[in-house]
Amino acid sequence: MIEEKLRAHGNTEDEIVKRLEEIKNTVRRPVYVEGTPGENDIKAEDAVEIAKSVIKEKYALTDETLDRFSVHTGFNVADPEHPTWHITFRPAIQSDFAEIGCYYVVLDAADGKIIKIMSAADSVG
Repeated sequence: MIEEKLRAHGNTEDEIVKRLEEIKNTVRRPVYVEGTPGENDIKAEDAVEIAKSVIKEKYALTDETLDRFSVHTGFNVADPEHPTWHITFRPAIQSDFAEIGCYYVVLDAADGKIIKIMSAADSVG
């Protein structure tokens, strides 16, 4: 089925083979694998504080607004050489979503460097 769609879009047989191999490699390589921080990784509490700081700066949130979120952390070891903290801020009261949104921050587990920061509204429009 994928091959038919690729042909319909004008892909050559070589391009189809290459694309199918890319798809197989993507499926084999997980995007997120939950792990446990090591002694050289920053602590969850520190990761949350860094994440709060950057979303306050980027999105001009106040401490009062931040207090309205529940915070969820995850430690990703899909790339064991470069583990990352994933911090999600969701409204504690679901009906507040339209007013305050939600935020997602990924940071390097070793040094706290920000890798990605976004809000639900970043992909709208």
